[in-house]
Amino acid sequence: MKTNHIIFALFLGLTVGLPAYSQTATSPINVPLEKGSHFVGLNAGGGYSGGENNFTILNLTAQGGIFAAKQLITGVQLSYDRYYESFAQPGSVGTINEFFAERRVNGFSPELFARYYPFQSRFRPILQVSAGGVFQSRDRTSFSDVKSNDKSSSFTAAAALGVGWFVAKRVSVELLYQIRTQPPIITRGSSELRLGVSVFLK
Repeated sequence: MKTNHIIFALFLGLTVGLPAYSQTATSPINVPLEKGSHFVGLNAGGGYSGGENNFTILNLTAQGGIFAAKQLITGVQLSYDRYYESFAQPGSVGTINEFFAERRVNGFSPELFARYYPFQSRFRPILQVSAGGVFQSRDRTSFSDVKSNDKSSSFTAAAALGVGWFVAKRVSVELLYQIRTQPPIITRGSSELRLGVSVFLK
C-alpha cells in the first residue's frame, strides 16, 4: 500500500531531522533501560486503496508500561481501529460485496503487551508481542440502500519486529512491522508498517 511508503519516508525524515534540534542526541545510548523505569508510547499505521473498490484503514495505539527486567517492558495498550470499504458494483456469490455497497467498522482493543530490546545502541532492535480483546461495531449499506449494523467481540494478538532510533536522550522514533490476527470481518490490514514515538521515564 502507498501508505507504507509514506510511513517509511516519515521515519527517515524524523531520524535525520530531529537530532539537529536536540542537545542530548549525542549520547542517547547512555539511557538505562533498567528494571523499574517507565515507558509511554504512541504508534500508528494505516492504508488506502483507490479505484472502483476502495478502502481506508487507520489504527492508533497508545502504550504504557514498566521495565519488569533490564531491557524488557511489560504493560497495557489501547488501540482504536477505523475501517471503511466501498464497492462500485455487486461482486460474485460469496464475496462481501455480493450484497453490500459499503461498510464501516470501528473497533477498540485493550491488550497486554511485552517489548524486548535485545541490546543497547543508538539503533535499538525491538521485539514485541501483544494479546487481548477487540470490540467492534459494524455498519453496512446494501446496493438497494438498506442499512444494517451489529456488534461483536473476539480475541486478537499481534507480533512486531522493528527498530528504534534515539533522537534524544529519552525519546525514540520507531518503525515497526506488525502482523496481527483479525476477526473475519476484517480482510485487509493484518500486516502493516507502523510509525511511533516512545518516551522513557525514570
